[in-house]
Amino acid sequence: MRDIKIVIASPAGNTTAFVLSSVEQKDYMLIGKEILARKDLGVEQVAFVKSFSPHPRMEMCGMEFCGNAGRAFGLLCAKQQEIVGHASIEISESGCNHNLLVEVNTSKNTASISMPLPKSVITLEDTGLSELKGAVLVDLDGIMHVVLQNTNIEASLKVFGRIKDFIMEKFNPPAMGVMFVKADKSVVPIVYVRDVDSTYEEGSCGSGTTACAIAWSQGCKEITKYFVVRQPAGAIDVNIELTNGKLKGVSIGGPVELSDVLTLSLNC
Repeated sequence: MRDIKIVIASPAGNTTAFVLSSVEQKDYMLIGKEILARKDLGVEQVAFVKSFSPHPRMEMCGMEFCGNAGRAFGLLCAKQQEIVGHASIEISESGCNHNLLVEVNTSKNTASISMPLPKSVITLEDTGLSELKGAVLVDLDGIMHVVLQNTNIEASLKVFGRIKDFIMEKFNPPAMGVMFVKADKSVVPIVYVRDVDSTYEEGSCGSGTTACAIAWSQGCKEITKYFVVRQPAGAIDVNIELTNGKLKGVSIGGPVELSDVLTLSLNC
């Protein structure tokens, strides 16, 4: 038995448990699985705070990358520092090899994060799966997303499973998601994390939203555009900029709810 302290964050409904207690990486999986199994918490993913200052860092349970968790962590850091109003917080997190800037407003409980640019963006054709024809594969290094361009494909674990098997066999990323896009450009995200072996139809997905904005901007030469991408449990704001056909930046943002500090008694 052990007691740990957590804060539950809800950035657009993508509920994340931040473990505040000191935990070794070798214990992430056991602790993460026990927290995820607690139905009363309603958590979709687990992150571990390594440091609040002077160099804020957090790591996801499967060492994947998560944009929503990153922006929630930035707000949590600002609250820990008792900042009132606007602040810029530089964080590092798993699945990304450079620091990321989070713009927060502690008075409004909002946070936006500058997302890492993709390693590659590929339009899929001859994969052997009809669902993937014309889909866009966006590799954000710590997570890989498939954006389905065919809006007639209903979100389902069965379809997701076929795509997951293909992606994991061919690329084996630490995490992958499928963004089921509807005709009105709302999105249903389903995400798999390899090392935790977890699959969730998420309330929202920040990196998946980023992938969607990139996919929808394919073929543009000059663009500075703002999207609001609606998802099952909330909406995420996304800004994207391309110059001379090159992606210059993507940021995602919006409200973040933070719980009080909770103490959990775990069996592991």
